[in-house]
Amino acid sequence: MSGPKEQPPAGPTVTQPVSQLKKKARSDAAAQIAPILKNWAVPGGDDLLAFSQAAQRSLDAVTHLTEYEDDKANRILTAMAFMSAFAAVIFAVVPSRYPLSMPLTLLRAGAQADAFLLFAVYGAFIAFALTLTIGVAFVLHAVRPRFNVPKAWKPDGSKPASLLFFEKIVEVSPADWANAFVGAQKSDLLATQVKNSVLETYLIAEKIGTKMRWLSIGVKLFLASTIVLAFLLPLVAATFVLVPENAEPQRQSTQQTTGPSSHDGTRSQGSPKQDSQLEPNAPVNPALSGKAR
Repeated sequence: MSGPKEQPPAGPTVTQPVSQLKKKARSDAAAQIAPILKNWAVPGGDDLLAFSQAAQRSLDAVTHLTEYEDDKANRILTAMAFMSAFAAVIFAVVPSRYPLSMPLTLLRAGAQADAFLLFAVYGAFIAFALTLTIGVAFVLHAVRPRFNVPKAWKPDGSKPASLLFFEKIVEVSPADWANAFVGAQKSDLLATQVKNSVLETYLIAEKIGTKMRWLSIGVKLFLASTIVLAFLLPLVAATFVLVPENAEPQRQSTQQTTGPSSHDGTRSQGSPKQDSQLEPNAPVNPALSGKAR
């Protein structure tokens, strides 16, 4: 006789991967928190004031954290701007001394070491520019205006869904927004603010996580560009010392210093008339000398 069948463990982890569950939890934050808060009867009296202060401290903490991350991102962008300006000043001399076509010219001339050094300089600068630019894009994407507003976060009739978040405030009419305060009791108003603070604290904390993921990628790319720049500086210095400034003018000047030559490789001779005038002991023609007498 067979025993009872084993039941699978309870919970959604049996059929769904953990990544999908986390994504679903992030998207359904308001749907999961709002019913709990709606059925929560906030204690009155001194307990209500204590709950209000605690919820406000939590909301202030996550708000200050996201502001701190924004300030940190601004400092990172300032450092990126300084590094890009520094690299641009250093590299600005390279194209004027060594044009883009010069590595190929050196290869054809047989100066492979000089050509590879120039290739390394140009390649390192391209890698630096790419990593720095992509890093700036990630940092800007991290600090761009972003609001975590779940779809399930809806107003309750004429009452605003939140007394704190601007987007939920303007969803209702101005009269309904005013009535939310005018027609409410003090305890009910504080209880509503406590519930709003609890929900929005969680939503802001989720937004901080998203911001940190993009910001961390941008910082890693910035560090990578700094490492590339550290290799680029000695490469530029070695190029200035080892590679001639311009190979083509030097080759022409070398040809000019050898002097003019004839096609058969012999030095050009002066005219016979000039040679006879330059020779003081040349024999005199007797006929010409007799006529002279």
